[in-house]
Amino acid sequence: AGIAKSENGPPLEVAVVLSNFRVPHHDEKAIQLALMHLKDLEVVKIFFNGDIIDYYHRSEIDRNQLRIFTIKEITTLQSEIKNRVRDQEAKAQEKEDELAEEKERKPRKIKTLTEGQLERFVKREIQERAHKKELEQLFGVMKLFRDAHPNADLVWIWGCQEFYLHKYLDKYYPHLIDEIDGFCRQNKIQKVFNGTRNNTYQYGPLVIGHWFRGGLNSQSGSV
Repeated sequence: AGIAKSENGPPLEVAVVLSNFRVPHHDEKAIQLALMHLKDLEVVKIFFNGDIIDYYHRSEIDRNQLRIFTIKEITTLQSEIKNRVRDQEAKAQEKEDELAEEKERKPRKIKTLTEGQLERFVKREIQERAHKKELEQLFGVMKLFRDAHPNADLVWIWGCQEFYLHKYLDKYYPHLIDEIDGFCRQNKIQKVFNGTRNNTYQYGPLVIGHWFRGGLNSQSGSV
């Protein structure tokens, strides 16, 4: 990586290509080693070569959506969210009672969540927090390279994992897509979509940024 001078022409630009971090299962030591080797180079471009986040059933380590939290953390979150919701409901009822007394009328009953509705609400919020925490880890890793090379062009090529993650977030948590876009703008990271429609075949114009899921005998083995 860096700038290499050509004997008979202009300087050659050499890019750094970083592939398959697999956040949150990334190797911290490997990342620090890469940063160390790049420290004294005038890096021109850094490509995050797809599949930077481990999302869609890719890893055999843990496919649980809440893998980012410990059991103790999940239990604490459940209690925290339940208490917050019930407290909000109680305060709403208290305000209604005060208003009814002021206007000399019978207070109406504020609608509250059933236990089943509350459980579903808690589950959804914890899943949202899990995805947000994984994204924060991803942003932290990418920012290490931005901070180390503030003048380099950073390009994030969206592979199959990013494709599936975007589909999921667009359906359930679209505001997290806004957080991704905001992070990229703030750190001058260009997003490039490779057109991947699934993680085995039918590539778009860019084949870089794709994971070798099927092995050398599959179509993805020709990448």
